[in-house]
Amino acid sequence: SVAGTLPPPFNFNFVVQNFTSTAIGQTLAPNEQKTVVYKFTPDGRLEALDFKLHLYVTYEDEAGEKFVHTLFNETATLIESASETSSKIMFVIMLVAVSLGLAALKGYTYYQKHEKKKNKRAAAAKPVEATKPSADEWLAGMPGMGAKKEKAP
Repeated sequence: SVAGTLPPPFNFNFVVQNFTSTAIGQTLAPNEQKTVVYKFTPDGRLEALDFKLHLYVTYEDEAGEKFVHTLFNETATLIESASETSSKIMFVIMLVAVSLGLAALKGYTYYQKHEKKKNKRAAAAKPVEATKPSADEWLAGMPGMGAKKEKAP
């Protein structure tokens, strides 16, 4: 059978993904070779990083003794498809747009708050309109100068 694993390049004791084993089921004569197509697909959720790709074949001889032969054992770089890259760019653009919108809203709220305070201070500092003084205003509060009471008719 043919199978494979995908460990990270720095830790061979950990396997990120196992690829399905495909049974061949054919007997080969000594020194005979066979080409086998083995299709595998890395998980789409994996990051675009370097991994160690290990492909191997397991077989047994006429006596039933089992063997493993490594077919491929090298670093392979997973890359993102163009659609994944464009969706990540769109996500970043949307994130920046939302952040700018929130910052603008916060700035507008701050401006409105300080504008109201400014208007209140301006209203409080408004000069009081002068009223025309009466002729005997300067006598108010003096003994004998109380408020004049009108006589009833």
